[in-house]
Amino acid sequence: MHKRSDIHLPPVRIAYGFDLSDGHAAVVRARLTRGGVHTETIAEARGENLKDALTSAAQSAHAEVALNRAVLSAAMPAKDSMVRWLEAPFPSVSKARKVLPSLLDIELPFPLESCVFGFPHMEKTGEGRVRALAVAARREHVEGRVAACAEMNMDPQCLDHEGLALWTQSLAEIPPSAGRRAVCYLGPDRTVWVLGDRDRIESTHASTMDGATGDAETRHREWRDRALRILRTQMASAGATDMQWIWTGPAAADTERVRALESLLSEAQPNLRFGVHTDPSTFLARALAQRALAQEILPWNFRADTLAHPVMQQWRDGAIRRAAWTALAAGLILCIVNFTFGAILQATQRQADRALAETARTLTGLPSVPRGQERMVAERVIDEQSTQLAPFLDAFQPGQTRTLRGILRTAAAGGLHYESVSLRRDQLLIQGTAGDWDACELLADQLRDEGWDVHLDRQDAVAEEHVRFRLTGGRRS
Repeated sequence: MHKRSDIHLPPVRIAYGFDLSDGHAAVVRARLTRGGVHTETIAEARGENLKDALTSAAQSAHAEVALNRAVLSAAMPAKDSMVRWLEAPFPSVSKARKVLPSLLDIELPFPLESCVFGFPHMEKTGEGRVRALAVAARREHVEGRVAACAEMNMDPQCLDHEGLALWTQSLAEIPPSAGRRAVCYLGPDRTVWVLGDRDRIESTHASTMDGATGDAETRHREWRDRALRILRTQMASAGATDMQWIWTGPAAADTERVRALESLLSEAQPNLRFGVHTDPSTFLARALAQRALAQEILPWNFRADTLAHPVMQQWRDGAIRRAAWTALAAGLILCIVNFTFGAILQATQRQADRALAETARTLTGLPSVPRGQERMVAERVIDEQSTQLAPFLDAFQPGQTRTLRGILRTAAAGGLHYESVSLRRDQLLIQGTAGDWDACELLADQLRDEGWDVHLDRQDAVAEEHVRFRLTGGRRS
């Protein structure tokens, strides 16, 4: 099975387009500049001595190709290739890719295994399906086209689809408008029709008119009948009433012939709007060259896999080698960064160890602290010192001083007499007497306001006529 593997061409700034017909050939050179793409016609010849006339152009093109500065592109005739729109019943593009070859196989009159095929465009529809544009040609026809180019001293790296090239170049030179469009390529040996709606290609058709006989008017009418069959089928399926018809190709430069064909078409289909592309004789060559540079809209190349041009294979091999060297360089840089970072990290660790040891000696007062045990020794000494200093620290805590001051003020205001007061950071005990039952409650409310959970025990006054109380509590967390 021969499928498209890589349609991309080398990232060059020069491309040659080669249009080969029986009795006509044209070569256009396209160069990418800051202002856009500049094209020039290198050679154009008619008649029997095409090969000799194209020798100089071929030498110039192949010289730049050999230096990896340019690519050469030719067209696979529409009569030997096809395009089809397919729909896969999946919302996922990845799943659709797996079934599209089977759907294409149904559409082909020959085995898929004998074809070069692929899908240059895929899109999701609103109905949860994937629509794909399929392109295919029999392998023997692709090989035959390469051989025909070689007979003209041309060896293209890209073998583009003729219909796709005509359509995309027509849209580029005459932007799409509302309604349907037909691009008609008139060549000395063939006619190619490409039909679509706005910017969307729908079908391609080709005719060699081998059976045409008689005078020019008779041949024109036979051509008209063939064109109308294609046109009306497409318009009926789309429900269209008018169409934009654009001429191009070497024979489109023959004004008399074009007017005769327009008159015949208008008699049978009066709602056609005619136009002609500028410089129609080099139009296809121009399209092939510009597509080889841009590779953006519906890109395609039948010379893929085992049919790939040797220069393309060398370029891909070089790209693989460049990627490998890039990966190797990145790996070396990463190793250097890791080594440098490791050295910096070790130096920082040593500095931190020295600072930790010095801090431990300062906290503990010891002349030396075993390495690795600085934290443990310092915490042990600090715990011992904290235990010894706890009463002193508790007494001078700002919060406890404030609490003690409040206790004394309440005693003076409420006539309380304290027999003992024990105040710690998180515990308190107050015992004494009060002049009445409610005076003790004032002290309890004050302590609650300061964040203490207190419990008040009172005893009725007896002989001494004072209420004895005991108040205990702890700090709320």
